[in-house]
Amino acid sequence: MKIVITIFCSLLLAACSSTRHQTKPAFFYNGKPYASAIQNPVSKNSRESRDKKTSECVIVQGEMSLYLNSDDGKLFKGLVQDAGSTDTLPYVSVQIQFADSSIEKIMSDMDGIFQFNKHSRIIHLTASFVGYKVLNIDLENSNIIEQ
Repeated sequence: MKIVITIFCSLLLAACSSTRHQTKPAFFYNGKPYASAIQNPVSKNSRESRDKKTSECVIVQGEMSLYLNSDDGKLFKGLVQDAGSTDTLPYVSVQIQFADSSIEKIMSDMDGIFQFNKHSRIIHLTASFVGYKVLNIDLENSNIIEQ
């Protein structure tokens, strides 16, 4: 039995190691990157913050990228992707915090797309998905999104 478990963990470790993401999370607004808005960027050398070790197996936490667009400053459309492979991520939980203290919680569709209407200044965006690190975007003290 111990041999079977060791082989399984070795196979899982090899699979996880080959899919480890070496990229950072990203935030784009109307096609322009704004890395400074991301709250907890992960350094390339901080392996402990990317991986959790369970016995001999490694469980990988991926990184997300969030693309946000608006033509009129009222209706916002977004896309959530894997930061490494650029595959879209379905059913990602997205939370928008507005300056008037309201919070809107939405979910991306099966193609990773979401949309919402801005009713006051956006101060914070959070995206979360199982197996991925939470992406926190702070817009409170920035002029990235026109008010």
